[in-house]
Amino acid sequence: NDVTFSGGGSIIGDGSIDDTNAGSETTFPGLVYVIGDRFKWRDVKIVKPPKLGILLYNCYDADIQSPVIEGGVITYTVGNTAYFGIRATGGGRHNIVFPKFVSGVDGGRIISGIFFGGLAGPVNDSTVIGGIADNPHEKIAYLHGNRNKVLFCTVIGGDRTDIIRVTGDENLVYGNKGINSFGGIQALDGVGNVIDNNYLLVQQTGINVSIISGNGDMSGTKIRNNVVKRYGALAQAAGIVLQTSGTQTTKML
Repeated sequence: NDVTFSGGGSIIGDGSIDDTNAGSETTFPGLVYVIGDRFKWRDVKIVKPPKLGILLYNCYDADIQSPVIEGGVITYTVGNTAYFGIRATGGGRHNIVFPKFVSGVDGGRIISGIFFGGLAGPVNDSTVIGGIADNPHEKIAYLHGNRNKVLFCTVIGGDRTDIIRVTGDENLVYGNKGINSFGGIQALDGVGNVIDNNYLLVQQTGINVSIISGNGDMSGTKIRNNVVKRYGALAQAAGIVLQTSGTQTTKML
């Protein structure tokens, strides 16, 4: 417990890249593997992680400030998405402040900046605030869990999918901005989620609230104060999509 990385240096990968959906968090190659509580990170740069930059494994109360994660996958292969700057599984109450995801000198880019969920389960009660992702292949944040917050993040560009996705209950996606992105915000399989964002300039769907797990409920979901504009000419572009499957009892607000 109580380990701190600080000092403004860099942790640099060996140049290998693995973005395949194979293995688990215990076998994924990465640069920093955390199993203790109250981990702290201050202004250290990560360059070209092999699959994961930082892994938080079933721990609590990490405080990650101003990480810069550079480089990644040059060519996106459909079906290969397991490449993340910061990944957490199990645990929660993490605070990730001002993360920045940028292209490498070879043009390699992150697939998704931050991912919660996986082998040890969802991650709850955590906050991502003030992040910037410059032309990621996919998302700045893909969070499985409850009561998480994604606040005031900006995504510039992006090749495919939405820029932020939350799965679970009572998540807050607030004040975020997407500029020339492929898709906007998704909230899946949860009740009481709030989607309230500054500006989404997207090619595909701006906001998608869906139940995809079968019987479920999206009651209490609030979609408010969003600005969605179309970018490009995709035929399937839509402002808001609500989608259910199975049997639901739903009251949206």
